[in-house]
Amino acid sequence: MNLNNQNEEKLLVVHENEVESFLKSINEYENITNSKVNCSVCNVVINIDNFGLIIKQNGRYHYSCDKKECANIFKIKMRSE
Repeated sequence: MNLNNQNEEKLLVVHENEVESFLKSINEYENITNSKVNCSVCNVVINIDNFGLIIKQNGRYHYSCDKKECANIFKIKMRSE
């Protein structure tokens, strides 16, 4: 793997027991717990229980809920943008 290649995607996997601390570390925990973010696919309000995926693009976070269908569409949508 070439770590200097800017075209490579980075994937960070967070265990469900560490989601809260991860979200706090990127300053997104309050947005989740205060119902301020929605799934980019189905528009459901994201919370700790239904949090699925998060991607940062152009300095902004985008979310997917934990539904398999939304996660699949979300990954395709984010790659195409």
